[in-house]
Amino acid sequence: MSIPELIEIRNDTHRVLVSLSQPLRVVELRELLPVPALLTKVTGLEECDFAKCYAYLYGGLVVSRGREVVRREVEGYIGLSGGTECQGSSVIELISFIDRGLPEWCVKLGEVRLSFSKSKKEGYRWVDNIGIRVLVY
Repeated sequence: MSIPELIEIRNDTHRVLVSLSQPLRVVELRELLPVPALLTKVTGLEECDFAKCYAYLYGGLVVSRGREVVRREVEGYIGLSGGTECQGSSVIELISFIDRGLPEWCVKLGEVRLSFSKSKKEGYRWVDNIGIRVLVY
């Protein structure tokens, strides 16, 4: 079983959740529960709200505002520094950079700089576009 790790960034109106790859771990089949119970057990969360559950289940980069959710697949690496300058400062610009397929970008959301690169950089982690997966053998 593999459950992604989540990065969560909030600004005044939106929340951005990025799923990051984690190594597979072995669990007994009897440990598999209905999805809400499984998520709360394996993530340690007492309650999994809609956007967070969505990010765990489907992976990728999830932007939410209330119960509105937009998901994008991002093939590359995410970091939380981004240097001194960022090209964008809004969730709309973030989605635009992803949709245009830029090889690198940085968006400042509140006090956090979310950076993307198609190539591996120090401190960056691979984006998990699959979400929770269970391999049965």
